[in-house]
Amino acid sequence: MSSELITSPEAAESKLQYLVEQFRNSPASELETYAAFGVDGTTEAAEHRAAQKEYFLSGDVHNPKLNHPVLEQRDKEAELIAMEQSLLGLMMESTDIAHDGDRESALYDLLRLKFLDVAMLQVSRKINQSETSETERLELAELFNLANDEVHGKLEQPRFNGLINKVRQDAEQLINEKVPEEVQEAAGYYVSNAGLINSESGAIEPVKADPAEFAKLQIYVKEKFADLIACVPEKPEGETLSIEELAEVFRKAHQSRDTGWEVLIQPGQRNVDTRQSQLTTIIGAERKLPTVVQTAGLVVHENGVHVEKRRRGDASGDALLKGLGLAKSIDSEEGLAGILQQCIDGEISEPGVQYYTALGLARGLDGKKRDFREVYELEWRRRLIVEYSEKSSIDDNRITKLKSLAYNTCERIFRGTPCDIPGMVYTKDQAYFMGSQKMWELMLDIVNLPSSEKDQAFDALFAAKYDPTNPLHCRLVQKVIK
Repeated sequence: MSSELITSPEAAESKLQYLVEQFRNSPASELETYAAFGVDGTTEAAEHRAAQKEYFLSGDVHNPKLNHPVLEQRDKEAELIAMEQSLLGLMMESTDIAHDGDRESALYDLLRLKFLDVAMLQVSRKINQSETSETERLELAELFNLANDEVHGKLEQPRFNGLINKVRQDAEQLINEKVPEEVQEAAGYYVSNAGLINSESGAIEPVKADPAEFAKLQIYVKEKFADLIACVPEKPEGETLSIEELAEVFRKAHQSRDTGWEVLIQPGQRNVDTRQSQLTTIIGAERKLPTVVQTAGLVVHENGVHVEKRRRGDASGDALLKGLGLAKSIDSEEGLAGILQQCIDGEISEPGVQYYTALGLARGLDGKKRDFREVYELEWRRRLIVEYSEKSSIDDNRITKLKSLAYNTCERIFRGTPCDIPGMVYTKDQAYFMGSQKMWELMLDIVNLPSSEKDQAFDALFAAKYDPTNPLHCRLVQKVIK
């Protein structure tokens, strides 16, 4: 039975707001897929992950078996089914609205992509069960990849080419030079095992900021986030903060902007995580201890961007901009956060290159799909090639560290998968590279505007969780902030 279309402006907007509120009040709205692929914060779960890493690095296993205690909870299947049914119902109702195409498209995308997030978790639960047949595993892997492409965007062949070509060139040059045996082996292995790129698809070199423009942006960013930077204690140059001190910095940062968020230290985690579903900053107990400058960069990244965009979206009065905001905004948000963090750190970098390269190798953008082990063997050698090309030195301890870092990269992109199916990866972390590439041009345009226009354009970036490079998103936000 078909429903009558709602074309009246008042009735259509009322129905849209009703559906958005139904969604925002449902468990699905705060679902963070990546969090379900993590450990549950217990020492036992963290120890299991650590043991798998040790077995893998020692060569005892070909691929690790990652645990997903949050996803494996007994009631999780029923919870995901309930989310799926709720989202399908809301999607069906949303098709009855026919007044403002922009708002209706934004609503449908919000529901559709969240539905695919739920589907990813359902696939992960099923594919990791022992009774799942090999045929089913391959079918599920394909569904997982399709969902990832929709939610996170497809990997772009020319961008992958631009990254991989540079590594191959460095490797080929090292092969013909007098270098340490370990470097020679890594270069030879990379050239032999990373496939050739089809030149017809072209290559896009990563965007690089001009140092003078970067310096100008640095001054501006430090002025804009002086309140958050002031939350970091003074210490002698090079001295690091403890994990508890880092947590206290975030507590003060939340208090300075009255966010109402909490701060928790979580065993087994290595990162600082802005957990939107819990309005909580999670400090990984295993995180590398940061210096004062690095801590300031972290606070600007997490609170200055991820928390601030959520806070202001919630306060906007627009149902679509509340909560986790508009669909597919994560790339630009991570890009903005990364650029601002670089402004505080004082170093221009290309964040997320390791993830984008590893994801492309896993997906087979060079002609061969790979499992965890195959990506790892190329990734640690890529790191070695890049580092030696820049510094012309290496030692055994550093190689051990590079292998550990390569494992961490692979662990992130193979989250939610059995790790042994070539090409099956969780592509969320491409956002760090893609977002940076998308946002650099915009940021450099903003910093060169006249003072009043610059402040207005910069402030608008934080109006909500939206993508300022997406015309649809910009139209929706401009209606609110005018």
